[in-house]
Amino acid sequence: MNYLIGFLVALEASLLLLDQTFYWRSIITISIFLFYALNTFEYKRLRSKLPNYLFIVLCFFLIYFYLNYDYAFFPEFYSRWGITQQIYYFFSTPILILIFLLIQGIRDNKNIFEFIFSFTMSFAFLGFLLNVANFHGTENENFLAVRFIALIPLCFIFFKSFIARLIIFSTIIAIIDYYNSRAIIVAILFFIFLYSLRSIIFSSKKLFTLINLSACLALTLFPALFLFAFQDDTFLTGLFLTDGKGVDGRFLIWAEILLRAQENFLFGHGSNHDTLYYESRFFGRNLSSHNMLLETIFRLGLVGYFIMISTLFLILNYCYENKETYSVQLGWILLICSMFVASLYENIFFDGSGILNNIVLWFTLGTLLWVDGNEKASSTS
Repeated sequence: MNYLIGFLVALEASLLLLDQTFYWRSIITISIFLFYALNTFEYKRLRSKLPNYLFIVLCFFLIYFYLNYDYAFFPEFYSRWGITQQIYYFFSTPILILIFLLIQGIRDNKNIFEFIFSFTMSFAFLGFLLNVANFHGTENENFLAVRFIALIPLCFIFFKSFIARLIIFSTIIAIIDYYNSRAIIVAILFFIFLYSLRSIIFSSKKLFTLINLSACLALTLFPALFLFAFQDDTFLTGLFLTDGKGVDGRFLIWAEILLRAQENFLFGHGSNHDTLYYESRFFGRNLSSHNMLLETIFRLGLVGYFIMISTLFLILNYCYENKETYSVQLGWILLICSMFVASLYENIFFDGSGILNNIVLWFTLGTLLWVDGNEKASSTS
């Protein structure tokens, strides 16, 4: 039954992204995810499983998000969707963390795993088929491609034989190549690379912590370098702000986001201030920052950015405490690869139009990191 429900919800989710009823229908889809996450949830189990430091940081992120929420912000674009979009943006980002916390507190993850596997498998491949058939318009191919990152670890758990995994992986690579999404291809290859070295990585706490620090440091330095690079009358400004536009125009978009972010760099413009609602100096209407980290700085400021980095780092380190669990190893690799994608995409926290993709990521991550005392790493995996 869980597989059937997952398929039907995935079919609805794939179709809704192709029409003009996105916001209210996505709320229905999100509600089904919440129902599964609430099933057999126990607060005592959550508190016994999750370390205090991680629980406090996650809760603090939620509190800061709403303290930073601009309740007076009512852009003209809202007039198209009305109260539905307001509700959607009020819950879209915090719901990711809430789902993760709820999953950690459930007694049994069998039902939730069956649902998320069926949903993710169907959501990814249905999106691909609808895109090929050009059914009711074409969805953004980056939104379609990023779904397959969460599908890899789920397939590794569900399919035990090497041949089955090879077939699935080869199919996914072929589809990603069809999308021509370079960042997603690199992320999936990076997943396989880390997977092959996981026994070495998890055998040394120093190496494990070093990799976590390096991942967070790289993400921290990346937008910081652009912040200093795109100042007036600098060499890099003249180099990137040209007709070349960098990687698919991202350099210009990043420069624009950084210029706006400096207006309120410490606390940001507001957690619900999507870049969509601001006129771009270079592009007119900027629909996407193409960088989750810069998006965070823009919305939540430097304070919110460091809360986010701390959250990711603590979750990565939490994986070491349960390193003997095979699914936790996969969860750690998934988060590392998603952090890489986030540097070129709004994956993980923000991106309103791709919220279902982000929920899939956090739903999968929560399911993988859910630890049962009897579950140990498989020597044959």
